[in-house]
Amino acid sequence: MDFIYAVDPNPHYRDNIAAKLKKLDLQDKYKLLACGVEDSEILRREGITEGSMDTVLSIQVLCSVGDVKSVMREVWKLLRPGGSFVFWEHERNKDTVTVWLWRKVCIGYHIKGVLWKLCGGANMRIACWNLAWSALVGCCMNRDIKADILAAGEWENPGNIEVADDPYTCLPRIWGVLKKKA
Repeated sequence: MDFIYAVDPNPHYRDNIAAKLKKLDLQDKYKLLACGVEDSEILRREGITEGSMDTVLSIQVLCSVGDVKSVMREVWKLLRPGGSFVFWEHERNKDTVTVWLWRKVCIGYHIKGVLWKLCGGANMRIACWNLAWSALVGCCMNRDIKADILAAGEWENPGNIEVADDPYTCLPRIWGVLKKKA
């Protein structure tokens, strides 16, 4: 490893991270860029161009970006052929029993029709949790992260995505290391 670029749109992390890097004597190997991966002008100024990255790491990021598909297309473009996308994320629960149960627990029968229409009828547990969760935590619970990752481009090992076998959770985890097709 020659250098680490951290890309995060929140500039408020900079001072805290800089102090930790100095303590670990890593300030010459690590740089925080206060931007998103889709901010190609900022990345280019740092020498980050299409096909220049060996590895991109994403831990609980994709739930909070504005457009997962667009971000993943940019990640895929930045990776060199054979480069790795390492991730640990969460996505919406697809278990029909859990979705049905959350619908009953969260909204009951008296407002079900209104929220169903507002949410387009999909994953009703999201109707009550996603609004609060998005506002307080900053992430969206109703995304099909796996599909968006796979749709970004050609991967050598698309079957290597693991999905937690926990049908009762609000936030099922997915993780893996995908290689960009050479």
